[in-house]
Amino acid sequence: MRMNVFRILSIFFAVVSTLLSLTGCDKHTVYHSYQHISSQGWNNRDTLIFIIDTIQENATYNFSLELRSTGLYPYQNIWLAIERRFYPDILCYDTVECHLTTPTTLRNGKGIYMYQHKTPLSSMQLRNRQTGQVSVIHLMQKEVIVGIHDIGLLVCRSDSTMFSQIAPSIDTKKDKKKDRESPQR
Repeated sequence: MRMNVFRILSIFFAVVSTLLSLTGCDKHTVYHSYQHISSQGWNNRDTLIFIIDTIQENATYNFSLELRSTGLYPYQNIWLAIERRFYPDILCYDTVECHLTTPTTLRNGKGIYMYQHKTPLSSMQLRNRQTGQVSVIHLMQKEVIVGIHDIGLLVCRSDSTMFSQIAPSIDTKKDKKKDRESPQR
């Protein structure tokens, strides 16, 4: 009798584990990758490049920049320049300020030693068979910054509910005006 109960529980947990692992993938995610930053720091001449393979369908895609920082990062925010290029004819520049701490120096983001931050970017209309790349550099005055561990990029088809709570619509005309006012190197 005990052996049957054990066997039934084992099968039950195996089935539940399998179902949970299958639901962990988001079918709307087109691209999700991180690039590690050297522990020596991130030089403002070091460009992180994310290569996005062929888009599979015509749709609107939401972009989100993800950043992992440690307590070694000395500033409350970080300014980043992002270039999104999709061949043959789409080019988009964004200047983004990511707030990593509150004014009272409490860390934003999730984590204990390493803090996870997510910043939505404007959405883009992409077409089937387009390929692209996203380039990221920091715009901080200090040439080499420490405490940034990884930079990531998440791209999802817009019918995904993943972005509905974190990415309100962004006015790109207003963003273009802000880009002209952003720090220059």
